[in-house]
Amino acid sequence: MTDEHRQNVEDLLSSGLKALADGNAQEARGLIDKALVLDSTRVDSLLATSLACWMAGDLEAATDAVKAASCYISDDIGELVMVGLAYARGGNDASTAYHYLMRALSLAEGDGELTSVLADALLEIGFPDESRDAAERALSIQPELAEASLTLGSAYIALDNYEDAIEHLIRATHGIPDNAVPPFLLGVALYETGQWADAARAFGEAAKREPDDHMIDVWRAKALYETGQTDAAISIIDNLLEEAQEDADLAVEIGNFYGLNAEMPSKAIPLLEKAIKLDPTLSEAYFNLIYAYLLTGNETQARKTLMRLSEIDIELAQLAIENLMSITDEIY
Repeated sequence: MTDEHRQNVEDLLSSGLKALADGNAQEARGLIDKALVLDSTRVDSLLATSLACWMAGDLEAATDAVKAASCYISDDIGELVMVGLAYARGGNDASTAYHYLMRALSLAEGDGELTSVLADALLEIGFPDESRDAAERALSIQPELAEASLTLGSAYIALDNYEDAIEHLIRATHGIPDNAVPPFLLGVALYETGQWADAARAFGEAAKREPDDHMIDVWRAKALYETGQTDAAISIIDNLLEEAQEDADLAVEIGNFYGLNAEMPSKAIPLLEKAIKLDPTLSEAYFNLIYAYLLTGNETQARKTLMRLSEIDIELAQLAIENLMSITDEIY
């Protein structure tokens, strides 16, 4: 391949990736296809095709492009990571993704930053144990690597080990000062270990960094409520009610606050009903709505909601049936 030929491929691929970034999946696919005509074995072009197909909703074509890329892959760590994540995101194949990421990890020995990136990728595809081990390895190489501390803390949270997450998330909060994720996750870990005042402060820091993220506000309100600052907590939540009318996940979280924290099931019901209307697949909303109905004496609606839950999540519905009487008081 001549230098001019190679430059043409680079230009087409670059234009295709820009179109992807702008949300123009069809335009991107056309440009990347032209790059593949010039070089059909280029891994990054095939992966870009996979991403364009995935964005366009053509999952079968996306998977085929990833499989094609895997035929030409070398022991280049970057290519292994890209193919692994493409299998996870576009092909919904976590086991194959795990194979490529672990292969990359074996080649990254001694490189703290690469090991940290791989730890984060392993966490993303659902392997928190391996992510924890890789993040610990990255920190043994570069103890000051804040991104590895964030991944390690996140992995501990995924493993429900909140106590061990705290130290690493404190380091990440100081080491990545412009990112709201570390203080938010620190707040979660502190909240789950009963350190509510510290949790409220961590959520406050996260809110300063990302003022438009209302999920942070809900968690801050939960922490404040547990410290006895009930009026302040309810004021925060009440200010979010308008946004919750268009956001199913936010409606669920606010409904759960009213039901679980504030013990106001009558205020939880319309929010959980709204969440279900916005997204009929939110099984958590059905589950908590059942108990909100029961606590307000509406057994008929509780039964109807249970039937709807059984249609989308039979295991959660079975849990609700098994615990119908025994855990009602614990839910709200």
